[in-house]
Amino acid sequence: MSTRARLLLGALLLLPFSGMRGQGADPQAVSPRGEWRDARNPVDVLHYTTRIHLNPQLKILHGEAELDIRMVDAANQFYLHLNGLTVDSVWSSGAGLSMRRVEERLVFDFPQPLGTAAPIRLGVRYHGSPGNDGYGGFFWGDRVIYTVGEGIRTNPPSMLRYWMPSHDEPFDKATLDLFITVPQPLKAYANGTLMAALQNPGTQETTFHYATAQVIAPYLIAITAGSHEVIEDVFPSLSGKDVPLQYIVFAENVEKALADWRRTPEMMQFLEGRFGAYPFERYGMIEVPMRGAMEHQTLTSMSSALLTGTGDYESIVVHELAHQWWGNWVTCADWRDLWLNEGFASYCEALWAEYRGGADSLRRTMSAFASHYFSEAGQRGHFSVYDPEYSWGATVYKKGAWILHMLRFVVGEEAFWRILQVYGTTHAYGSATSRDFIAVAEGETGQSLAWFFEQWLFGAGYPDLHVAWDTPVRRMDSTRVTLIIAQRQRQQPFEMPLEVVVETERGAVTDTVWLRTREDRFEFTVAGTPGRLMIDPHEWLLNRAAIISTPLPGNLPPGELALTQNYPNPFLPQQHGRMELVAQIPEYQAPMKVEICIYNVLGREVVKLAQKNMASGLQIFSWDGRDDRGAAVGSGVYFCQLRAGGRMVNRKFTVIH
Repeated sequence: MSTRARLLLGALLLLPFSGMRGQGADPQAVSPRGEWRDARNPVDVLHYTTRIHLNPQLKILHGEAELDIRMVDAANQFYLHLNGLTVDSVWSSGAGLSMRRVEERLVFDFPQPLGTAAPIRLGVRYHGSPGNDGYGGFFWGDRVIYTVGEGIRTNPPSMLRYWMPSHDEPFDKATLDLFITVPQPLKAYANGTLMAALQNPGTQETTFHYATAQVIAPYLIAITAGSHEVIEDVFPSLSGKDVPLQYIVFAENVEKALADWRRTPEMMQFLEGRFGAYPFERYGMIEVPMRGAMEHQTLTSMSSALLTGTGDYESIVVHELAHQWWGNWVTCADWRDLWLNEGFASYCEALWAEYRGGADSLRRTMSAFASHYFSEAGQRGHFSVYDPEYSWGATVYKKGAWILHMLRFVVGEEAFWRILQVYGTTHAYGSATSRDFIAVAEGETGQSLAWFFEQWLFGAGYPDLHVAWDTPVRRMDSTRVTLIIAQRQRQQPFEMPLEVVVETERGAVTDTVWLRTREDRFEFTVAGTPGRLMIDPHEWLLNRAAIISTPLPGNLPPGELALTQNYPNPFLPQQHGRMELVAQIPEYQAPMKVEICIYNVLGREVVKLAQKNMASGLQIFSWDGRDDRGAAVGSGVYFCQLRAGGRMVNRKFTVIH
């Protein structure tokens, strides 16, 4: 895709103020009434008009917020959130009121119950030095002032309350007009579209007016003020409109941003192809000295540390962009459902890897996600993805992505993509719970998926599989394979489909079995002689599997140290390239030091194939017919010797040139 990029090095165009606010979805159409609402706070914010004045020298904010509010239920009391700032005055349209503070809440009492028919306007004038929790909140930097909407050290993590009176709940979306006054030469950036920038008469200050065209969740509202440069680009959206792109960075990082963020239009095209047209009026990324990144609606905040010029953090760029659909277009209604934001965006990292590098890249990404999750489970223990004990780690992000990946395998490609698209359009510019997503998935497939989500989303853990297999019945041209899969995890057994592959000299045979109990037994017939078993080769099931026994020559019992005959035998290096040997390492002493060597008929070592500690199970080795100096060996008889745990096994074979 061609793009039109240019660097704006000149002054920001200053426009007269416009009195028009952003026009978007009807708030009445997207305001939820679900059980996640606090029954004690029957309020729905329709629109925010907020004016803030920033004094970087004194680190003081003066603000005035006007909120258009509708009552969900008739009541004479509701509250807003505001943390740590002083309220100077409050007022409302057409009704007297009193206000009292209860911790971080402003509780408003009216003499008569407010009805649900007509909205009211409420005003709050306030000031103070807003704070943060070390990650989210308001930050006075040396060269930039910025906010981060989520605080990972705070529960709940909503951070708008640190600098703006609001109903700071993820489900209560509203439109926004934001006026930010800063001393020159600072420039201010915020969500939505820049409507105007006005140099205030008699002062060395500029006021910037931003408005959102669509509703926005409170935690996605953010401001930044600094001396940045702006790189502009344009994305021709599937909607038929050109979406303005902005990459806003410090001057020294312009070239790095051009390199690191150059694939953004391609990412947008890819995500549009999967989920539908980009849902907002513009998209940008802005550099701030934070940790990580935060997907503020239409303007993602990106850490300076992520700008390297190497493209190393491309996965973060696509993750934050994906949030504009999953998190911003459709927002989790409750923080217990955070995986609907983070698990979805994480899976988009894997989908981008698949798009760029094919199925192998998808498998590698999902394998890395699994490793991160297993590591966290080992440190923090097992807990559910829904309502997690810890929200900001691999259980929510990586296992959340795995839930989507496994659902894709269970329901099939066509149904999976349809589920995501219908889920998006059904809850567009609104909020959703896990139950809402499950309802869409069941509606699009016409089947109950309770068994799937109960174990993976609301349950904890993963299958820990011990696999045994044997070939007790062999005929001239086929073999009967017996497969026993035991689930060893502490949690209840998982019910899931599992791919297994048996390799024979005639090729690979793939089958799908269903795990249902603590120990499942399967039997099937394959053509030829089995040589290797693979469990979940395409990485569709989040699991750990160990092959603890395997068919070996002489019908050796499971758990013995053993070595198969090499394949092919005799070995013709010029024709075959490599030969394979399979060693079985017993479980009771593993891991153990294993040594495997090739000797000639005189007992001289030709090459050492391995000398290291190995886990139990099936270990595969290969040899290309060369000695330890890289020279081809001559034709003749050779021996492969396996040593482990004070025991030794030999296999004789022939090399022919």
